[in-house]
Amino acid sequence: FRTPHRFILSGSPMQNNLKELWSLFDFVFPGKLGTLPVFMEQFSVPITMGGYSNASPVQVQTAFKCACVLRDTINPYLLRRMKDDVKANLSLPDKNEQVLPNVQSSQLSRCFSGTLQVYGIHLQSV
Repeated sequence: FRTPHRFILSGSPMQNNLKELWSLFDFVFPGKLGTLPVFMEQFSVPITMGGYSNASPVQVQTAFKCACVLRDTINPYLLRRMKDDVKANLSLPDKNEQVLPNVQSSQLSRCFSGTLQVYGIHLQSV
């Protein structure tokens, strides 16, 4: 798409996965992070490998360096707001949760029960 301006609203792509981050960022700034295969090789794979509990010290150090380069590359284009930041600027009431019963047709109920049975899930009645 050729447009003069692009922006996205997202939850927290850095906490989801790096491939998703690339996809979102490539929409906003096409090519900034390279092609997906190059991004995976230069950032995603090293960062992921360095995050495993059995990663070698070299893998951990490489992951840290890659994460820092990635952070420095994308930071100028991100506006990151934390929940506390938003909450401080808004006068929102406290969250009010309600549990509502789900009335299902007998066919949907049988389908749902069968699915739970297949996966060995047992629900406790409320």
